[in-house]
Amino acid sequence: MLRLWNRVPGAAGEVGVSREAVLAAAADAATAAGAVSRALELLEQLLAELDSSADPVGAARLLMRRGELRHALGRPGGLADLRAAAALVPATHPESAVVLDRLAHRLLTVPHEAEGRAVAEAAMAAARRHGDARTEVTATAALAHAQARAGDLDAGLPKLASARAAAERLGDDVALPHVLRLEADVLNGAGRYAEAESAARRGLAVCLAAGLARISGPVHAANLAESLIAVGRWEEAGGILEDALGHPPVSGLDAYLLVLLGTLRLARGDLDGAVAAAAYAREVFALGYPDTQDLLPLAGLEVEVALASGGDAAAAVVAALALPGVEASPRYLWPVLVSGARVPELVPRLRSLAERLPVVGPVQRAHQLTFAAVCSPAPDAWDRAAAAWDSLGERYARARAWLASASLSGDASRLRAAAQDATWWARRRCEPRSTGSRRHSGLPSVPVTATA
Repeated sequence: MLRLWNRVPGAAGEVGVSREAVLAAAADAATAAGAVSRALELLEQLLAELDSSADPVGAARLLMRRGELRHALGRPGGLADLRAAAALVPATHPESAVVLDRLAHRLLTVPHEAEGRAVAEAAMAAARRHGDARTEVTATAALAHAQARAGDLDAGLPKLASARAAAERLGDDVALPHVLRLEADVLNGAGRYAEAESAARRGLAVCLAAGLARISGPVHAANLAESLIAVGRWEEAGGILEDALGHPPVSGLDAYLLVLLGTLRLARGDLDGAVAAAAYAREVFALGYPDTQDLLPLAGLEVEVALASGGDAAAAVVAALALPGVEASPRYLWPVLVSGARVPELVPRLRSLAERLPVVGPVQRAHQLTFAAVCSPAPDAWDRAAAAWDSLGERYARARAWLASASLSGDASRLRAAAQDATWWARRRCEPRSTGSRRHSGLPSVPVTATA
């Protein structure tokens, strides 16, 4: 219709809608189909033609959507668009709740914790004021997620469960998977992997039933794979990641999946596969992704690849530490510190950072103990790290700690325990890989430049 529009005199009268309405409908269709770059082009046209002073709420809707698409494509300006949208909508307008909620979610993801919580509170209040049940659920979930990931699981998790129940009562196929994603993320961060697996599987099922498996499913697949990798179900995790690859409508989700897959490949001794995964993810994230929670896991993989291949691990660590706001993401920074501590010249700097870095929950505590053991190797230090990983059910991390302890002590009991775990992990490394499909080749078939 858009291609024909200028060839038909009085087109708006013929079809009964304006060209702007057709542009908006086309952008909606492109987004739903996963053609995110095309959707962004259409929104750019709309914004260029719209008088924001005459229709501030309409302009805010478009800015909000452009901000989300810019982020999805790794292009700069997404957060600025959301801030501008929030500034345009009066507090008395029902749309204010939605705009504030989207801004809060983005702020908390970056993270800008204090500002994000304040905006989420405002979104929740606006949603209640205007009777917007869906936005009240998602804003409540955002606050609960922030509270739980900061360490207050006892308060945050029940609120997330309450938000999930509210989304179920509404029968809302958008709010429910959103809350389940936040639940799985928090539970993984707390080392409660069985519960995280359950939430992620539920999220996948809801997305599939709602026809959102391609758009929203990969995020739940990543959460599921993370919980499975932690407890040693490597083959299952690899299959989930490979099945999810190539489905996401944007390359950023593929990159996130590949960081997980690259980490798994490296643990299984597939250095070339890990290098390829890290290189693809780096190319995608270089387009402008601002989120530390995406960039730090990639940095950790790059450090491990450099250590395994004789590359410049020190440079990779230094680059990771230079990312903006790294200390606000201790969950993702602790693993980088553990890997970086294997570079002797960086140990003093990393120790100084570790002394002021928060330790939130048992997983971060296990990383902290492992970091201490790497910096000051001793059998007792490694035993403490092994015990921490054992309490979480993370057998691979426990095995590595026991092997380090045994190599230092020569103690027979430690050697037997290390040998038992080493045998188990040798079998994991030798499990047959899935073969035969395009996705199992390791990288999505669409090059990054096609999306960029």
